[in-house]
Amino acid sequence: MKKLFIPLIVLVFLTVTSCSEKTNIEEEKEAIKKVITESTEAYRVKNYERLAATWIHDLSAIKLTARKGSYNTHYGWSEISTRYKSDFERFQN
Repeated sequence: MKKLFIPLIVLVFLTVTSCSEKTNIEEEKEAIKKVITESTEAYRVKNYERLAATWIHDLSAIKLTARKGSYNTHYGWSEISTRYKSDFERFQN
């Protein structure tokens, strides 16, 4: 039994690692750049719907804003969304 244990573990390890999906790092980098570019452009033109499409809409979203002498942290899409809507309304007036 002991003689089969090590080969069995190696077989399981090789099976699990060979079945995992390979990630194309360059494709991932380009996808991230596209999201950042879209988010920036949507904010620049004050398009809430486009901007919202670039964010995850749950509690894992975090936005940090900083200015000289202070910073603010916003947790969760609900809080971030409210802030963007407020900013866009203020900029339009």
